[in-house]
Amino acid sequence: MAKKKKKEEVKEEVNEEINEELKKEELKKEKIKKETKKTEQENEKTEETTDKKEFSRERIEAIQHYIYKQVTNVVFGILSPKLIKKMASVKIVTPELYDLSLIHI
Repeated sequence: MAKKKKKEEVKEEVNEEINEELKKEELKKEKIKKETKKTEQENEKTEETTDKKEFSRERIEAIQHYIYKQVTNVVFGILSPKLIKKMASVKIVTPELYDLSLIHI
């Protein structure tokens, strides 16, 4: 009889532990549901604010900003015809160079 009582007590303890674990899991599930609801609400709020920000960005783009820079130095030089040909961005078909001041119409 004592063994049966001990077995029953052990079963009750195990059942209580299982019930406690189930309650903990349910609480975790509820917390997760609450957190997901919060994140969904936050996402909706951020979507609304991004719409507002996009509208405000459109306003900002309409404003012109001027940037002023100061020239520190200027260098003048002369380039040779060969160097000018090398720097050209298009293919030179005729290699002659013309002086427009010599051409009379």
